[in-house]
Amino acid sequence: MKKLLRSGVVLLLALALVLPMAAGTFAADAPIKLIVNGVEISPDVPPQTINGRTMVPVRWVSEALGAQVDWNAEKQAVLVNSTADQAAAKGSQIQLIVNGRAVQPDVAPTMIDGRVLVPVRWVAEALGAQVDWNESARIVTITGAGKEGVTIIPSIKYPGKYVEVAEDELLIVTEGNNQWEKDGIIEQLFYNKLKEHFPDMKIKMIAWDKPLRWEDFEAIGIAPDIIMTLSRTNIDGTIEKRNWQYDMTDLINQYGIDLSKMNQGAVEMIKSRSDGGMYGVPFFINEFVLFYNKNVFDKFGVEYPKLGITYDEAYELMQKVTGQIGTVNHKGYSQHPDQYLDFNQLGLLPFDPTDTEEPTAEQIKASINLLSNENWLYLVNNMYRFLAYPGNSYNSVVEDFFKKGTTAMGVDTLSQLPTYMMIDGFYDPKHTDLYTEWKANLNLGAVNVPVLEKGSNVVYQPNLYGLHITKPSKKKEQAMEVIKYLVSEEYQLHISRIGYKSIYNTEEIKNAFGEAYPELAAIDGLKEAVYWGENAKVQNYQNTEWVYGFPLYYVFREYVLKQGNTAEAALFNAQNEGIATWYQWATYDEEYLAPILNQ
Repeated sequence: MKKLLRSGVVLLLALALVLPMAAGTFAADAPIKLIVNGVEISPDVPPQTINGRTMVPVRWVSEALGAQVDWNAEKQAVLVNSTADQAAAKGSQIQLIVNGRAVQPDVAPTMIDGRVLVPVRWVAEALGAQVDWNESARIVTITGAGKEGVTIIPSIKYPGKYVEVAEDELLIVTEGNNQWEKDGIIEQLFYNKLKEHFPDMKIKMIAWDKPLRWEDFEAIGIAPDIIMTLSRTNIDGTIEKRNWQYDMTDLINQYGIDLSKMNQGAVEMIKSRSDGGMYGVPFFINEFVLFYNKNVFDKFGVEYPKLGITYDEAYELMQKVTGQIGTVNHKGYSQHPDQYLDFNQLGLLPFDPTDTEEPTAEQIKASINLLSNENWLYLVNNMYRFLAYPGNSYNSVVEDFFKKGTTAMGVDTLSQLPTYMMIDGFYDPKHTDLYTEWKANLNLGAVNVPVLEKGSNVVYQPNLYGLHITKPSKKKEQAMEVIKYLVSEEYQLHISRIGYKSIYNTEEIKNAFGEAYPELAAIDGLKEAVYWGENAKVQNYQNTEWVYGFPLYYVFREYVLKQGNTAEAALFNAQNEGIATWYQWATYDEEYLAPILNQ
């Protein structure tokens, strides 16, 4: 028994000695986290400990701190805010040159998997940053010194990318069109003209996602001064969600902006999303029109569509230009059915008013009116006949009309034109051959989006971009000076010239449409189509809350196109099945309603 006890004691002592060592070994092998200016970055070669020093890829850390990094292979030198002539000739070790001076850390830079790793403290402190090391958590935290009076907004999605904003600089962020992310496009379209008018005002204009996204602003607790975005969806989806909404009514009156002279569909669109206030000002409309391809009409020997076309007339035309010629099937008509309902010409919302401007998810679900409002059935039947016609199955307007060039008519936005008309900067030159082939098959004309009945002049609700001052902005007066100019007739003339629909419909503005790009000016009937008629106004919106991403698409996309339902069955199933069980209801109150109620 004593021998057994002695054996147990020896075993326990052995374990006591071994386990801490093992735990220490495991801790030392745990990954090292790297946080720069509050954002965790994950280099493709992870940080690691070499000779007692934490080594990190120099480029990732330096660029996250706003530094420029280059590699000179001839001199085997990493150049951080430096030039090659500031490095010595190639030696036995990789050189580290920071701000023009050689830095000689106690552990030499080393190349691993094509990346130069350096001791993190040496390079970060050489750039004026503070470095902290949490041994137990194995986290390196780097805080950049920054420039005086400058806020650095690091990108989470694109590590090492960032935007600097001076405290006296107005920041405008655009959202809702990925064309604007291309180099030089946002300057060409909007910024240069704005800067001409305000040469002494510091203004920075960037496009959402390249490199900043909304979570980057949230991470450091700031917001842009002005957000230029699609008001129909993004007042709720972007602005209210982050508690950035700001009622601009008083400022609109103070600065003498006359909303009554603007496109009233656009004004009502913003009002309908603004909880009884005015969370923005209309800027321009990326209008939908009915494009037609003369080449297809000519093959069938059919006259082109006329301005003022109705859906009944479009349906008759479609039948004449749908069919097979040789081995090619020509579709007569293509119109995105989801957009048709979203921008519907009756101004319908898919829910009825409640007793509050901020209804809960359950209150909204109870107010859905796809079955109780018979106008929805009228709209669905109107589009259903186009989709059901033999040989005219819906794929997409872009694929069937713009790319294949075999469809006679297609409803789409003006923003498709710069790409498929091959205007410099708007298409990827790597695919020039493809775009050239697509363009060769297009001989375009344009008329209005078909109206619901003869004698009507009501086209889609406006696909509106608005200008929205954010609640956190400390430059609201400066922002209003800019907005007042952007909605002036002088700037709106420019908007029309670059191929967007102005919020005003004067003869001068209409006649200027597309002048900046000969490719647009050459399209028959385009400017007349853009400014014809009136945009539908949203109806009965008091005490409603637009639900971001509301799945009205269930009607056509799921129950008509996928499941082959009749119009009546599609509406029934959309309301009682698809929309009723939509996954976002579960988080709606917390994600969208709570920020508004807790403001």
